[in-house]
Amino acid sequence: MRASVQGVLREVLIAACLTGLMILLFLGNWRATLIIAVSIPLSMITSIIALSALGQTINIMTLGGLALAVGILVDDATVAIENINHQFEQGKTLEQAILDGAHQIAIPTLVSTLSICIVFVPMLLLTGVAHYLFIPLAEAVVFAMLASYFFSRTLVPTLAKYLLRYHHKPADLHLEARVARPGLFVTLFLACCCASLLLLPFIGRDFFPAVDAGTIALTNERNAVAIARRRMAASVALVKALGGGWDTSRLPGDDALVHPSTATSGPTRAPAPGSEAEAHG
Repeated sequence: MRASVQGVLREVLIAACLTGLMILLFLGNWRATLIIAVSIPLSMITSIIALSALGQTINIMTLGGLALAVGILVDDATVAIENINHQFEQGKTLEQAILDGAHQIAIPTLVSTLSICIVFVPMLLLTGVAHYLFIPLAEAVVFAMLASYFFSRTLVPTLAKYLLRYHHKPADLHLEARVARPGLFVTLFLACCCASLLLLPFIGRDFFPAVDAGTIALTNERNAVAIARRRMAASVALVKALGGGWDTSRLPGDDALVHPSTATSGPTRAPAPGSEAEAHG
């Protein structure tokens, strides 16, 4: 179990790092990336606190829910910081850009967050084993999403006040040339897509990924041995009831089944020829 939890925790950290790298790649601004990336661990910590208040623990299902939500935890913060930056580049003061940007996206981001959370509401109606398996996962995702919205309304504007700086993006001199020649762009795009297909033989195929949790299960083997012993005991009892003389004290798994008529303390010898006649004489 500990190995499984550590494996899921490692996947959560990898997902968070990859999310931050993708934000940096597309935004191209380390300040905005830092503001957005800070909301990821804070949202996860807030979700863990809420789970603890409800009596949940850190297990495979709760960590799986957090891993599932990592990629969408940054949505609210990304929309907020981009809108603030857009208002700022229009010539407004930083404070006014923060107020206007945060006000414009308040309702849309709330609707988007609730749309994601409502998907997990039917899990609350599950019963039996599924209830105990999927309720922690759903709670982890919902709490993390609500926390991300809260931080996009409070922490992100505050960090934007201290970290954002005005930066003028120089005009791309090659943009018009690329737009004027769409055929070349489409050709290069299709060539890259076809080249990516060459990686398929190296990916591998499997019905289900191999999982090494550091445990060995022997329950089925023990059950099979127990069933075989019970069947043999029933067979021996049936033979004995029909007049056989089998010893039922030695079952499979012992040395052998011993017939009382053949169990002797020493080796048996066949009678010598003529011994029976001599005895009668």
